[in-house]
Amino acid sequence: MIDYFALLGFPRAYALDEKAVHQAYLAAQRAAHPDKQTDEARRMAALQASADLNEVYRVLRDPLKRAEHLLALEGLRVGSQGDEVKPSSVLLMESMDMRERLSDASGVAEIDALDQEARAARNEAIAAFLRHYEAREFPQAAQALIRWRFLVKFFKEINAVRGALLQNGKAESGF
Repeated sequence: MIDYFALLGFPRAYALDEKAVHQAYLAAQRAAHPDKQTDEARRMAALQASADLNEVYRVLRDPLKRAEHLLALEGLRVGSQGDEVKPSSVLLMESMDMRERLSDASGVAEIDALDQEARAARNEAIAAFLRHYEAREFPQAAQALIRWRFLVKFFKEINAVRGALLQNGKAESGF
């Protein structure tokens, strides 16, 4: 597996200076630019390198994808097809409970309360990921990451339900 951090000259770490990542990306793109190549084979290789750098940049600037990449570098794939780590039964129960509560919500106030609860849970999941990753407790970091991923998806569900309620005029009363 390619170490995206090393590719742009950074140590493996969750905390990155976004401006420094952007500058390193631009410098790497300038160096690999296809127009600087004289023959077709090198131009094609430069095009591929440029596409690869775009993926590296996309991953490193996104906190969730960066966390997934850190775990992948440690041999635990989370967030891709064929995940090696499966969600714990506790997480499965939590996700079922939250989705059921969202399904049963009859007004925007209930949805907003669930949104706030989910935001707090997401912050807890991020903190747990960082704590476990830094302690090199990778299976626990992976479970925190799975929870974080669920909550990111859950926010989209919350917003869809909230939008449907508002569109149908069921704001506070539930009718």
